Amino acid sequence: MSKETELERLSQAQEFFQRYYKIEDSVKISNENKDYLKTYIHDSDYVTKNFNFKSKIMKQMIGCLALGLVVFLILFVILGKSLLWIAAAAGGLVFIVGLILDVTVNKYRLTNAINEQLDINRGINEQIDLLDKQIKDREKLRDNYLKELRNRVDFISLDYMKYFDRVREFIENDEAETCEDAVQLLDQQLLMKKMTSIMEKSEKIEPKLSDKERFGDPLELIKKNKKKRKLFSK
Repeated sequence: MSKETELERLSQAQEFFQRYYKIEDSVKISNENKDYLKTYIHDSDYVTKNFNFKSKIMKQMIGCLALGLVVFLILFVILGKSLLWIAAAAGGLVFIVGLILDVTVNKYRLTNAINEQLDINRGINEQIDLLDKQIKDREKLRDNYLKELRNRVDFISLDYMKYFDRVREFIENDEAETCEDAVQLLDQQLLMKKMTSIMEKSEKIEPKLSDKERFGDPLELIKKNKKKRKLFSK
């Protein structure tokens, strides 16, 4: 075959591979989108926890207490000490009624928040179901395309996608006559590069020191210590 024919074969193979990876990327993106949507699904416990019901009631209780105290003071000033119990009762009533109203309102808001989250969950689950169907269809398309691809392109694998330019150079520079020869030449270069890398790494590895080299000779240390003791004893 001529050089132009081989280069055309290579270009077609590259185009087929690019189409495959586009399908593969669409499957990946759909799965990522599905995982992202799941982060918006929450149960009622999650909503209740984030609503901070107790914290809200405690803050509003302080407000009700302050309001009740204001009512008490106003009535106390108006009615005087003789009717203190009326002022106290009125202030207490304001506090209790205000607290009941706050609890009722917050329970209503919490119920609405839970129902709203349930609606969100249903909507998201519907989107996820559509994505699941879409993912299955694309995975089927990808697998069928891959089978056809292997039949149409048998001289180079998908793993070599990033080496197409180098394979093309081998043919253009007359280092290889066919695509098969160019891929074989590439395999040899990659193998040599791998072997060289292994050898370089092995040369950089420092020899492992023995325990004696790391910690010293204990017998030698004992001898030195004995000599020192003899000198001091004299």
